[in-house]
Amino acid sequence: MGRSACHPGLHDARGRDLPHRLVDVNGVPTYVVDAGDGPPVLLVHGYGDTADGWRRVVPSLLRTNRVIALDVPPFGRSGDPESKQLLEYYRHFMPALLDELEIDRATVVGHSLGGAISLRLTLDHPERVCRLGLVAPAGLAKAPPWWWHLLAGYGPAWKTALALPSPLTPLLIREGMKRFLDWRLFHDPRKLQDDIAHLVAMPFCKRTGMASPHLRRNTLDSPIAPPQADPTG
Repeated sequence: MGRSACHPGLHDARGRDLPHRLVDVNGVPTYVVDAGDGPPVLLVHGYGDTADGWRRVVPSLLRTNRVIALDVPPFGRSGDPESKQLLEYYRHFMPALLDELEIDRATVVGHSLGGAISLRLTLDHPERVCRLGLVAPAGLAKAPPWWWHLLAGYGPAWKTALALPSPLTPLLIREGMKRFLDWRLFHDPRKLQDDIAHLVAMPFCKRTGMASPHLRRNTLDSPIAPPQADPTG
């Protein structure tokens, strides 16, 4: 009987590591898990997450699909893009990723920020997306929720606190993530320790900090979709 998939990393239903590599996409080293056979399914995670966030989804998808999950730059084990206007950067990054992986069309599933990225890809290149799955996608409301403004560092006190280097910063990040996930996901925070420790230990968090406010503000200020015409106008 196969053991359940462990964390970190992505595994098949028997708990075996899936093949992964760094792929050069427009000059940015991009961590990609690519496994299985069949119609391709591309999984795009949300802000501050990694490909490992799909670990409960991947084993079932592998039964009938080629599954691709990436660490979206600059998160996780991927490199840093030169542009900090992330959503504009992803407009060119995603088609280049598909080209690099020799994928003409794929089912694309995106969560949160990954949902916004996937939606933008579909709007720009509908011929490359055969099906689109959006899981709590960002960018569909008229304005970001109030808690994103806090995470983005708006307000002098919060912005200053996040900008100051301190040995307490990792502790504050871990505690903040635990409380936020507990509140948003109705999860038992005592069961999040391994996940939080894994995210905080990621190269991205060590390079720029999971609480990097300038990236959040740039994401907040970037357009996701073109303005829609007023049907009543």
